[in-house]
Amino acid sequence: MTTTQDINRIVDQLTAYGKGLEAVDNNAAGGHVVTITRVNGFAAVDLGFLSKGQETATAPATVSDASISFAPPNDTNTALRVFAVTPGVAGNGLTITFVDTGAVTGNVANASYDSGTTTLTVDIDQGTTTAVTTMNAINSVSFPYDAELDLTVDLTNNGSGFVQATGVVGVTAGGAEQPFLSRDVNAQETKGIFNSLLRLTSALNSFDLSQIERAAAMLDDDFERLIFARAEVGARERTFDTLRRRHENEEIELKSSLSDEIDADLVQTISDLTARQVSIEATLRLVGQSLQLSLLNFRPCKKYCVS
Repeated sequence: MTTTQDINRIVDQLTAYGKGLEAVDNNAAGGHVVTITRVNGFAAVDLGFLSKGQETATAPATVSDASISFAPPNDTNTALRVFAVTPGVAGNGLTITFVDTGAVTGNVANASYDSGTTTLTVDIDQGTTTAVTTMNAINSVSFPYDAELDLTVDLTNNGSGFVQATGVVGVTAGGAEQPFLSRDVNAQETKGIFNSLLRLTSALNSFDLSQIERAAAMLDDDFERLIFARAEVGARERTFDTLRRRHENEEIELKSSLSDEIDADLVQTISDLTARQVSIEATLRLVGQSLQLSLLNFRPCKKYCVS
């Protein structure tokens, strides 16, 4: 596997999100888009940078450009766009300047490019040179930029309007290189209804019939697993109900046994309590009477003495 850049300026690293690798141009100067080419073997394919049968691929990148438009009433048929001919960051920072030095008269324009200062200078006859003439003058310069009529500002722009401004009219920007992302060569997924729904959503958005059929089959499997899961839950719930009823019956039987062994017969207990109460009262009465006796209650008597 090779790249169009010096290998010391290409950084291969794990992607920030998901699984896979990314090749990033680490050249501070920029100006090149990463291109990966299969030379020998299948390393580029195994790493996910190329698909099977693919020999080369280029990382996506944006193009730097600058829109040139003028304030009303000079904004009709005058909008221009200057853009880099190659994507990447190298086209950023081109300064576009219109001047009226008097060197040209009439509907004429001359353009020159200074690579040292990265400046494009266009000499016009202000108020007489048209936008289409200015565009042709820029395109006649041999440098890595082109110009075109900008239809995003004026849909009916035909370039017949007169250029009425001088000075810096635009600076190119927006060019950026994107990391060369590899695909996931070991795609794995967890079976489940949510994964199936995500796959079905993705397939419907891309109108991929084969993936729609696959997602539908996965959903069928999910429904079957759901039915078995519900049956298993129902069986366990029934077991729990049986155990709960058994526990309640055992609790009743235990309370009955404890009642037989520990709880008192209320009628018998009251009868016993009453009898003991009568007995203790009689005892206390007898003791009280005994304590009231003294020596005076006793007298000596002779034989056959009857008190």
